[in-house]
Amino acid sequence: MATEPSLVLEELLSRIGGDREFAVELLNEFVDSLTREIAALHLSLEKKDAEGIRYRAHSLKGSALNLAAREFARLASLCENAARNGQFEEIETTLPLLSYEAETLQSIVLSLG
Repeated sequence: MATEPSLVLEELLSRIGGDREFAVELLNEFVDSLTREIAALHLSLEKKDAEGIRYRAHSLKGSALNLAAREFARLASLCENAARNGQFEEIETTLPLLSYEAETLQSIVLSLG
């Protein structure tokens, strides 16, 4: 399975004019929302709500791509595509990876200050 870098800070900084403080603020807001968002994905999985998973995963993917959190975006995309195809077992396999990547991002953001 191909993986991407967890965060490409240089890419994010180039998008926002090099403002590191603003980048950290944006990243903090994102990682602060992930526990709630991933819990909602799990709840949707329990309900077999493919559309709810697809919508939430798509939103998370977009946010992650905007913030250059590439691996999280890749995993969210896998969830989105699996939901589109009704592949609940694939989602069940991917959600723990998404949770792990959220923890990785949280650690990276904490290290940035």
